[in-house]
Amino acid sequence: MDFLKRISDFLWNESFWLPMNVSWRDLTHTPERPYPSFHALLYPIPLALFVYLVRLTVEKVIYEPIGRSLRIPCRKAHNVSPNPILEASYKWSRRLTHADILGLAKRCDMTERQVERWFRHRNAIRRGLTSQLDKFKETGWRFTFYLGIFLYGVWVLSDKPWFQDSSYVWTEYPFQIVTSDVWWYYMIELSFYWSLLFTQFFDVKRKDFWEMFFHHIITITLMCFSWIDNTVRIGTLVLVLHDVSDFWLEGAKLARYAKMSRLSSMFFAIFAAVWIVTRLGVYPYRILSYTFPCPLGEKCFPAFHLYNTLLGSLQILHIFWTFTILRVIYRALNTGETEDVRSDTDESENEASDDYTSPSKSEIGTGDGVVRENGNGCLLSGQANGDLLAK
Repeated sequence: MDFLKRISDFLWNESFWLPMNVSWRDLTHTPERPYPSFHALLYPIPLALFVYLVRLTVEKVIYEPIGRSLRIPCRKAHNVSPNPILEASYKWSRRLTHADILGLAKRCDMTERQVERWFRHRNAIRRGLTSQLDKFKETGWRFTFYLGIFLYGVWVLSDKPWFQDSSYVWTEYPFQIVTSDVWWYYMIELSFYWSLLFTQFFDVKRKDFWEMFFHHIITITLMCFSWIDNTVRIGTLVLVLHDVSDFWLEGAKLARYAKMSRLSSMFFAIFAAVWIVTRLGVYPYRILSYTFPCPLGEKCFPAFHLYNTLLGSLQILHIFWTFTILRVIYRALNTGETEDVRSDTDESENEASDDYTSPSKSEIGTGDGVVRENGNGCLLSGQANGDLLAK
């Protein structure tokens, strides 16, 4: 027991986590002073099951009927016929040229179309035999949650002084109480990310499975960190700034599955505009400018510098992702190419490079693009009319 106590004292060292002359006892949760309680972080784990049940209900009751009414295919890929030559070629490379397809067709005594179909089905099997309707339902759930949590977040923060003036995020810190609406906002967000972490093992399979798995872990860690250290006010601002663009992206994906290219293009354009304004404008102006340098003066403590480092790292990612979005838009509008530029920089963000697409005769010389599907980012069609598709 003495050994465990020493470990606990090391992990929760007050001189690291808290300002000078402040102890964990000073921040004990009471009915009169409802500070963040460490034990509250246990609630989102069982709540994640409830979130998952809500998801199943939304997908079954709302988005499955909508998807069927839109005639979104619900067929799953069938097992391909065994073919050692095609299997060996598939394992060697899943991106074939037209000349490769011609050669394989001659060697296997098949037509070009049969070879293309074999590769498409083989790709679908590798990604988990998921139908378009399944993807539509999952995207619909994410759209519903992101839109709902954004609206709830705005409602929660609408009467909070730090929502209008970020200087209030440090007023009376760390002795800042957490109201019931902010408490629920944090718990719901944490429950959602816990549910993503659990359900990722049997959701639509993505190429960036492990990258997203660790992404969810890092997100949960950051939220728990801000809760424990009572930097909840800054945490709520970061959450609402990120939620404001997510539902536009999911809306663009829904429209793509429904083959509404113009609507998808419009949603993606809104997403790109909102992303740039919030991530490159509002985030540094309303968040970073109030944390760099440390506004606590002599009361600043080591954990705050770690927190600042994480916030700054997030801005670096914002700049990288914005650059990626702009590159994709530029390439789609000016060259008609459909390659996701992240395929040569960050494979974890790109499943498009994994999808087999052959340069068939019907595609050569038309200038039209082929829709690519990405695990967790953007993709565009390279249509000559400049339509943009987001994923």
